[in-house]
Amino acid sequence: MPKRTSFSRRDFLKKAAAGGGAITTAAAFHHTRAAFAATATARWDKEADVVCVGYGGAGAITAIAAADLGATAIILEKQPNDTADEVRHTPNTRSSGGVVVCPTDAAKAAEHLYALSWGATPHEVCSAWGKYTVENVQWIEKMGGTLVPRNQYLGKGEFPDLPGYESIEVRLYSGAGPAFFKMLDDNVKKRKAIEVMYETPGKELMLNENGMVIGVAAQFNGRKIAVKARKAVVLTTGGYEWDEELKLNTLRGYPSYFYGNPGNTGDGLRMAEKAGAALWHLDTISGRVIPYFEGLKPALQGGTPRGFILVDKYGRRFVKERPWAAHSFWLEVCLFDTEHAEYPRIPCYSVFDDNALKLGPPATGASKGFLPDGKTLQSYYRWSKDSADEIKNGWLLKGETLEELAKLIAQDKENKNRMTPKILQDTIEEYNRFCEARKDLKFDRDPPTLAPVKTPPFYALKMYPGGPNTQGGPKRNANSQVVDATGKPTPHLYASGELGSVYGFLYPTGGGNLSEMIAFGRIAAENAVAEKPWR
Repeated sequence: MPKRTSFSRRDFLKKAAAGGGAITTAAAFHHTRAAFAATATARWDKEADVVCVGYGGAGAITAIAAADLGATAIILEKQPNDTADEVRHTPNTRSSGGVVVCPTDAAKAAEHLYALSWGATPHEVCSAWGKYTVENVQWIEKMGGTLVPRNQYLGKGEFPDLPGYESIEVRLYSGAGPAFFKMLDDNVKKRKAIEVMYETPGKELMLNENGMVIGVAAQFNGRKIAVKARKAVVLTTGGYEWDEELKLNTLRGYPSYFYGNPGNTGDGLRMAEKAGAALWHLDTISGRVIPYFEGLKPALQGGTPRGFILVDKYGRRFVKERPWAAHSFWLEVCLFDTEHAEYPRIPCYSVFDDNALKLGPPATGASKGFLPDGKTLQSYYRWSKDSADEIKNGWLLKGETLEELAKLIAQDKENKNRMTPKILQDTIEEYNRFCEARKDLKFDRDPPTLAPVKTPPFYALKMYPGGPNTQGGPKRNANSQVVDATGKPTPHLYASGELGSVYGFLYPTGGGNLSEMIAFGRIAAENAVAEKPWR
């Protein structure tokens, strides 16, 4: 990289007079609108037409689409690249299930998204989503990928009562998320116009004196660098699953945990906010209830084996466990009890018996991705085959009787003796009667899923709201431009992916985020490449 040069105030003023405009970080611009900023630079360390901040699926797709339109692209990624024996770059796309929503009708898909958002996502944004997502299959095949057609296992959307539902179809990428990201990574590597810079976190957006985004202040090898974006910067950093302060102040229930990328700490959200962006959908996630234990990062997947029931802190069953709107189920546990000033369902407990445990591990860690050999899959955590390790370390609670299990739960610091053996016993006995009658008189659970909890020993997993990712971030318009509080686009700034996702309340079904990033990665690229270079 070229060395930085000294830059005097006189040089700066000459540069501004020449029409370049004062270069400043977003924070300095909005705090002082100063004519001279400490980050002013006479020389850029790197430059490209389009600069993407974050190398997940959204960053990859945006860069690929930009390159195919004749532009150059740089992707800044804060995580390190993989080694031969360790997956170190772990975007959510890579650990996803590889499911993609592929609507069949653009207008109906837009109608469904608008209904899902409860009006929080404007019609024109929903229409852009519908227009581009109906082309998902075609785009993936063009990239050399393969999707498995919808079948009885993949299903459709999760909200059949909302308009436009019939247009929602779901397909599975062959090889799931790790293979999907490998396909994207292979396509990035094929394009000489794209450069990926690992271990180079974007720190702040750089603006000129007119508020135009012209680059990114980043960090590389322990020093600050300036990366020039001739046409646009696209924020593709992912969400804020691992920023406790942001989650506490924005999400509906607390605490919540995620099995997504531990590197998702809200970087892009803060960068956009400093640049004056409006924020939206901050109280929305794609989530269910998942197991989490202190010191574990990320959380686990699963926790709901066949025959499980969910009970609150007191041992009371509170919901229809199956079928459920799996990717919006987290809302069910966010009830707040004002009388006792608590979330009685955070945590809740998945309770099941030995028959359920014998079917296999009740939980596991998300996959991290394939090693460079393209065959060896690594995961964050592998549950032991007989669950002995998890019982030993206190994750999986085991009681020879329901009374013993209830006492173990009550001893947990987050339960604080709320659970009583009698209430849990009564709850299980009532549920087992429903199983015998093949009819759930309390919550109308589907009869095929009614498996009794009666074979000792009995088990419980502590469960929290959470899942793969958050949805909130900078608000964007139908062109994928980041907008301010008045709806005015921030010049030359775009966003794509789960950072400021279009999902404003309910999540359509598995594959919603992969579907969206294909659509808005392309939208962002098309509009970014069409920008007139600022200099």
